[in-house]
Amino acid sequence: SRYYGGTRAAAEANMASRNNAEQVLKWARSQLNYHSSGYSKFNEAYGMAGAWCVMFVWWCFHQAGADSLFFGGNKSASSGQLLKYYKDNGQLVNDPKKGDIVFFHF
Repeated sequence: SRYYGGTRAAAEANMASRNNAEQVLKWARSQLNYHSSGYSKFNEAYGMAGAWCVMFVWWCFHQAGADSLFFGGNKSASSGQLLKYYKDNGQLVNDPKKGDIVFFHF
């Protein structure tokens, strides 16, 4: 099954938040050809070693100045923790839109 979650409630609230989504996506797109075979620049920015997939998502929000839209302004490197946070805060959706964080359960 699939699960989707994101910050859509905040993004639809006002124009500034929609601009934040565009900025987050701009930073994500800027890394399309980035390669790492271990410790990455996202690990460095986050401050810990390990799988950097969620650290990359945090980095994009951080670079965009949209920290408050990621995990309530906190840091997490755990997709499970993020999924629980968005579920507990009523932000899970089944029809993701541009700017939403997408979670897949496999």
